[in-house]
Amino acid sequence: MIGIANPYSRSINFRFIELAKGKACGVMKETKQIRNPFRSVHAGALITFGETVGAIAFFTLLGKKDRAILTDIHCEYIKKAKGFLTATSLVPEFKDSHVDLVVTEVIIKDGTFDTVAKLSLTWKTELKGE
Repeated sequence: MIGIANPYSRSINFRFIELAKGKACGVMKETKQIRNPFRSVHAGALITFGETVGAIAFFTLLGKKDRAILTDIHCEYIKKAKGFLTATSLVPEFKDSHVDLVVTEVIIKDGTFDTVAKLSLTWKTELKGE
């Protein structure tokens, strides 16, 4: 289902392990298909993984008539991403229904719980309040 909404997510093999209102957590294992020549997960795969997890966490807070589009994405690469990875995004509920820009964060950690990347996602929103 995610692959329909975000076709690029089909290029990486990941699974959601937790989903709640304002929260999403996914896991991804390093594979040959997403490895770069430096024996770590390719930056594009990390961005796709983080953006998809962050989007799902964000969209759980939107009403049926609300709309949002990603307008900016920034990724800070902290450490080589290898092995088993976990991405988590926590998005607080909107207090103001007139907000038009929302910035969310996604943290990607490796199997030793070290942070390998931090993503900042900026969303342009049209909140209808329903």
